[in-house]
Amino acid sequence: MDSQQARLILSCRRPRGQDDADPAIREALEAARRDPELAAWLEREQEIDALLGAKLSALPAPPDLRTEILAGQTLVRPAPAFWQRPPAWLAAAACLVLGLGVALWMKRTDAAVPGVPLATALPPATFSDMRKDVAGLVLSGFQPQNFTPGLDAAREILAGQQAPSQIELPPFLGGATAYACSVIEWRGRKVAGVCLVKEGRSMHLFVLPKSQLDAVPGDGEILTAQAGGLSTLAWNAADSFYVLVGDTPDVDVRPLIGGT
Repeated sequence: MDSQQARLILSCRRPRGQDDADPAIREALEAARRDPELAAWLEREQEIDALLGAKLSALPAPPDLRTEILAGQTLVRPAPAFWQRPPAWLAAAACLVLGLGVALWMKRTDAAVPGVPLATALPPATFSDMRKDVAGLVLSGFQPQNFTPGLDAAREILAGQQAPSQIELPPFLGGATAYACSVIEWRGRKVAGVCLVKEGRSMHLFVLPKSQLDAVPGDGEILTAQAGGLSTLAWNAADSFYVLVGDTPDVDVRPLIGGT
């Protein structure tokens, strides 16, 4: 079994080891033990599976779900297989969480000046404004809009929504895996959001053209700060400004650059 075959088989493996007795799974796991590159890939996949499982588990089921399921037993029309579409309640819950979080955040940050059209009333924005507000968005229960298999797929989705897509990860984020992305409306600007995982850390990277901000850090600077109780890093590179935010207060992103 070569590495590509092993990856394909392990991609179908359930995260709690229920399938490990299967001969093909056993052979693929043995291949991973012999191949350091394959083992590293498997470790990253397991991190992402655990992270996505935690995110989905945090979404509450509707109180009448059991009744609806039992009522649905009398229906005989065929339905798509589970891998072809997510349950309707899960999609609705995810959209509701995301919509509420973004709506509350925009309500807080996009207040118009009375008597002046909103498009002309947008206040100036600095990098510290963006850092504070995206941290607040994460704290509000931010959920990604699109799950992706990697950064290239995220760039493609963002570009299709006219959001910043020329996203380059700095060396200290080498080896990070992008598993989801979103487009966030912020003070009349489109901010790209990419969810990352590295070394067990779940993080959110927000990107905006630095020309749309009134002040950004100097070239080569990486600023560390606590924003709303979350650990953050901020920097600019090429034409973009970046803010990296830990997913929860216990995720410290500073060690990624050698901070303490």
